[in-house]
Amino acid sequence: MALFNLRLTPEQKDRLDREARERGINRSDVTREALDEYFRRKDTRPGSDEDIDDDWADFADRAKEAHRAVLMAALDAVYEGEWSEMVEPLYKVFRQKTIEKSNCYANPAMVPKNLEAPYGAKVVAAIGFAADDVHDIAVDLEQLFLEYCWSAGDEAFDEIPGIWQKAKARLDAGEPAPDRERIVATRL
Repeated sequence: MALFNLRLTPEQKDRLDREARERGINRSDVTREALDEYFRRKDTRPGSDEDIDDDWADFADRAKEAHRAVLMAALDAVYEGEWSEMVEPLYKVFRQKTIEKSNCYANPAMVPKNLEAPYGAKVVAAIGFAADDVHDIAVDLEQLFLEYCWSAGDEAFDEIPGIWQKAKARLDAGEPAPDRERIVATRL
């Protein structure tokens, strides 16, 4: 059933025809699959925050510039190119975008492993590479405490009950749960 008149550019029409031919299906099937995929991605997004939904267009532009610079330098003099001139600018932008994406989350966060007791708390840090590429690093809270004691020593480890008491006092005083913006503001 036709729902609307789809106006495509000649390039889009050619690509749609080519994709349908290559896959042995009709253009409507390709279009329906594309719409289903679009709605699936939209329904599974973690939120509507502008940073989370960033399409990385600025990274793509810089990546193209870096690729063009690398290729031109390689064509001119393969062995004379400097890593710092060709690769470091791309790495700098990639690193910046990864940090921005990672800061979109309450990161790191302590979450329960189980939905009921014993909850088995774990600390999770999210590393965001793109809107659909987030890697979590998780460690059990017990293990984290052990590692903290091993690296910082008994005296530092003995401060943990006092930290817990301060947090508990803030909760008992009625401090509300922070929104995402306040959570991000507390990260060092």
